[in-house]
Amino acid sequence: MLLARALEQTMQLGWPRLDLYTWGGNTKAVPLYKKFGFFWEDRDDSTHLLNLIPTVLSTEAISPYFEEIDWYRDSTRQIAVEPDGRKENGFDYFTYSWVKGETSLRVEFERQGRGLRLIETDDYLLSAEAEKPELVFGRDYRIHYRIINKSGKPLHVSLQGESSDTIRFHYDRELEVTGETTLTASFYVDEITEKQSVWRTHSCVCTCILINGKKAYFRIGIVPQFPAALTMHVPGFTYPGQKVRFYLDVENSFDEEAEFSFELPSRAFLNLDERQCTIQLKGKGRTSLVLTADLHEHGFYEANVQVKATLADGSSVSFAKKIGAAFTGLGAMLGGETELAWHIHHGSHTLRFNKDNNEVTIVSGTGSRPTLLSYPKIGKPYSSEFSKKRAEHVDVFFEKGAIGIRVTYCSGAYPQLSLTGKTRLFGDGTVVHELELINLSDEKIASELWLGQGFAHSLSRPILPYLGRYVEVPSSYGSDAAYWDGELLSENWVFAREEASPWAMCWPEEYHSDFQEYFGSFHGLQVALDTRIAELEPQGKAMLGPIYVMHGSFTDWKEFRAFARKEAMPADLSLTPHLELIANKHNPFLDRGEVEVQVQEYKLQHLEGELTASLESDPASRQTRSYTEEEEATETSFSFAASGTTYELVQVDGHFATHAARLRSAVFPIGSGTVTQEHVEEKGQRVFIADNGLVRIKAAPDFHPTLYSLASSGQEWLASSFPERRPKSWWNPWTGGISSSIEELRGFSLVKEACTASFVELKDNRQNRWQGIKLSYTVNKQDKLRGLTCHQYYLLLPGVPLLCHTVEIEQHTGTYFAGKRWSTDIFLQTEDTSDAVWLKTIGSNGEPLSYKLAQGELSVTEASDYLVGSASRKDQLQIVTDLDTAEPQVYSNKEVAVASFVRELNLPHTGTAFTAPLFFLFADKPIPSDSLSALRAIRFEH
Repeated sequence: MLLARALEQTMQLGWPRLDLYTWGGNTKAVPLYKKFGFFWEDRDDSTHLLNLIPTVLSTEAISPYFEEIDWYRDSTRQIAVEPDGRKENGFDYFTYSWVKGETSLRVEFERQGRGLRLIETDDYLLSAEAEKPELVFGRDYRIHYRIINKSGKPLHVSLQGESSDTIRFHYDRELEVTGETTLTASFYVDEITEKQSVWRTHSCVCTCILINGKKAYFRIGIVPQFPAALTMHVPGFTYPGQKVRFYLDVENSFDEEAEFSFELPSRAFLNLDERQCTIQLKGKGRTSLVLTADLHEHGFYEANVQVKATLADGSSVSFAKKIGAAFTGLGAMLGGETELAWHIHHGSHTLRFNKDNNEVTIVSGTGSRPTLLSYPKIGKPYSSEFSKKRAEHVDVFFEKGAIGIRVTYCSGAYPQLSLTGKTRLFGDGTVVHELELINLSDEKIASELWLGQGFAHSLSRPILPYLGRYVEVPSSYGSDAAYWDGELLSENWVFAREEASPWAMCWPEEYHSDFQEYFGSFHGLQVALDTRIAELEPQGKAMLGPIYVMHGSFTDWKEFRAFARKEAMPADLSLTPHLELIANKHNPFLDRGEVEVQVQEYKLQHLEGELTASLESDPASRQTRSYTEEEEATETSFSFAASGTTYELVQVDGHFATHAARLRSAVFPIGSGTVTQEHVEEKGQRVFIADNGLVRIKAAPDFHPTLYSLASSGQEWLASSFPERRPKSWWNPWTGGISSSIEELRGFSLVKEACTASFVELKDNRQNRWQGIKLSYTVNKQDKLRGLTCHQYYLLLPGVPLLCHTVEIEQHTGTYFAGKRWSTDIFLQTEDTSDAVWLKTIGSNGEPLSYKLAQGELSVTEASDYLVGSASRKDQLQIVTDLDTAEPQVYSNKEVAVASFVRELNLPHTGTAFTAPLFFLFADKPIPSDSLSALRAIRFEH
């Protein structure tokens, strides 16, 4: 069994205990852990268990008892799924007890010292107890021993105190005990330089005891205290040239009343109004002093404050207390040291390096959740030495617009190696982290080494490059580490769309990555990175990094991906839901009579529950699949006969063990007819007409490169000046219809260029064959854009109630197009009805919005589908596109109503590109936006 093997290995290595971390609700495993000798510590910062059986079995005075007693089977310890410990006088005691036949044994450990403090056998009882755990340094304190001889035979006991860095304990006593006796000894607590960490084994009052010549080692943990605790706080931003208010918390560590006096030194950047402070505090009392000062510039205040504590009896003790805090503000780059940590500030962003556990915490001024960099590791197997081993050297540095902290360690596990961590903080919240490993020896290290570190963050709504897809989690459900396997990441980055600001992380792609659940100051996901170092030459170096952690630096996941991959941003990347509905193999257009549907789960979760699928047009099509956890299903499928409607809405409702989900996808059956194409003459113009039986479109190349007519069910949807160009509202000339052009090419310039038209057939990325009208022009007259060719496609599929519009751009201007604005303008018909024509969309918080067009000045910029209609119109027009690639807006006044979709165009000379299509859907009611993902993913390629 794993636990038994771990204990065995611990004892073979000579270690005194085994530590384990879990979570409080792990009710299945905790009883097993306790049966194997683990105690659950009663603490709020973690669920930590420790096993002291190795100390028990290696203690000479009691080890012979285990020749008869089986420590596992003969235990009489009461097991409950709750923290352990018997509380007495501020101490926590953990008790093991065993009984076998006539033989019994009981031992107690003191929690903070992790050491024995009591042994009771059938022959004797010996215990030790200090007067209290929290002791102010600079004083003598007492420890009491109780010895009971139950055997009736002579009991020879020898006690010898042992001093340590903090405890002076000179005690030597040897005695014969026949009944019961109590001994008292004194020890002295020396001055400390920093506060005791809860994560480290505490200072101990240690006694080496011989019981009839056999050794036992007692350790009572204490918490040495400064006479007073001083902590400085500077809230928020500060402003040079103004008075600043800040706070100093003071807490009395004595049980009795004391007076504390000290002087706070001024600094060049900070002139204190009151430097001398004297305060009287009751025993264990505390207060928060309000301090004011003139702030000349931003700076980090740090000082070793000399404090004198005077007690009621006139005795006094002097000590130094390190305090520090940042007086930061916009653009300030500050760094400094406090008692517990090093702090780096860059404006509103902060790095904090914890001296005690070598963890780095990143706190962003954007309000997003913190990120934690765990201690570095060398291995394998990885050594955890840097979880406690203090850094040899720490310094703050400035480099290329960043402020950073450099931390150097010397390894005990690998004494020939030096490790340096370098972490830089930039003003936009970007953190760049690197580890450098140096071979200090004159010999080559040929054995394989690994260098690793963990990066923990509480992810919210992540996007993951996973199994060759870009999988998105749209809500908190599915964001936890337990749902994902880090080894299945297909690229070197993670992105999260947090509410306050996006969070992102990337690393060199050759590194091994894994996901681990993180339980610490928060619950989250830890990205564990490591790299293999095959060999290291004398004085040679190896690196881990650079690793980038960003709070708000990138708002677009595609742009961040391009940064992580060090490549240009691809034109088209699409997201995959973590629970995906796949209708007709992602093709929104159906060329057969059957709709094939799959549901795919990408998380590390099974489809435990019931899934019901149906077509909205046919209630009788309802089908249900049920799965248990034991079946371990991650996908399922359905099949439906198409009902012959103009579109099918596939819906799957999932009722799972923990949640419910609704998935939808729209599929448009392709009719058996054709798209008719004809040339006619209308109003003296040569007109191209295409008609698929439901939608009819018209263009006249000699009039203007625009689609001037779009009709469904006999209803015209476009406003146009056809057959003549004329001024209207802000436009001169105005032609209306649907047209696309670069914004630098104005109307008067465009009409000077020749326009051609033709009928065209075009195939999309799902192999659908579209037919329609192609309008083309090449800029020859305007100098700046000479050589730009634009092919506008207006495309139909037989029997499908929609129009597709895309543009092919050929760039031969001899320049690079950097951030050019490419606009598609759609002038909407509002004058053919007495009813108000309305526009409906969705607000940023999901609220429905409705506007009236052509009634007055109106500007709409919501990024969602646009729905246009009126009370007298049979159909509604729904305008759909990939909103990641376009910026939609609607402008209306009493003369015009125009919907525009503006895209950014980056294209080199001789480059060719297709814009993401715009779709114009016609139906008697809105098609749900979340069902149109496959439609938005349609693309055309050169």
